[in-house]
Amino acid sequence: MKKTLCFLCHKNTKPLSMMVDYFSKNKNNRIIIHIDAKSDINEFNDIRQGNNVSFLRKRYDITWGGVGMVSATISLLDEALLNDFDYLFLLSGDDLACMDEAAIDDVLQDMGYANLIHFQDERNDYVNPDDRVRYKYPSCFFKKKITYVDFLFRQVFKLTKSFYINDAYSEFISLGGHFYKGSQWFGLNYKAVSVIVDFLRRNQWYYAMYKKSLIPDEVFFHTLIKYIGINDVHIDKAKISDALRYTDWSTGPDYPRTLDISDIEKIKKSGCLFARKFSHETTSSLFEELLSRH
Repeated sequence: MKKTLCFLCHKNTKPLSMMVDYFSKNKNNRIIIHIDAKSDINEFNDIRQGNNVSFLRKRYDITWGGVGMVSATISLLDEALLNDFDYLFLLSGDDLACMDEAAIDDVLQDMGYANLIHFQDERNDYVNPDDRVRYKYPSCFFKKKITYVDFLFRQVFKLTKSFYINDAYSEFISLGGHFYKGSQWFGLNYKAVSVIVDFLRRNQWYYAMYKKSLIPDEVFFHTLIKYIGINDVHIDKAKISDALRYTDWSTGPDYPRTLDISDIEKIKKSGCLFARKFSHETTSSLFEELLSRH
């Protein structure tokens, strides 16, 4: 099976290096890495670019909650389509595979090559996706750590947000459009990626609608998949996520939890293909344990 693994990274981590080393050994696979424009690319020198490993030339400045994450993802999809593949996986630099590659292939074949993308449902705390796009958010929202001045600006926005209505959102709704939300990390088959990229090339209004939206990476592709009628989406409510990604949002102390050796058993029992997030100190022995079949 031909797989393209697309990574969104802002630093070179041990999980990233281990994933690239492992999956690049299969020459049918392709690895494409987007490095945040703010990052020093020299920090990635130990990742050898070759026939099936490459860095995305166009780099975006990714700010928390901004559209940069969407822009980088679209560029990864564009680049991926230069070659043939069966599946494309969008991953972070903190992800690790939860099973070996042959087992991953078996899972994908057994589900009939369905798309792996999670839409929020009763397994999640509901967040209204419309509120992410309804307004044109000012710059004070696109920061993970805010100052007191940012806090004040946010309070003013809440009182005056009716003046910040996104006209493109209103038009989309008036034409019968609906917004959907879920996890930004997905696995898509070749046909789905092709249809998505073709639509975006011919309909620039869709991307423009999200330019001032808040955390659009959790809404952009989910809404688009529903809008253009991609229906072959895997659903298994017995799993933690329909995207088959393991993330612990409940245990703490950080959210999501930074996974370690104590989480191995739960991860392997989950039936997920990938898990996040792992720390820079993650060892190769932990990764080997994840890949083992016992």
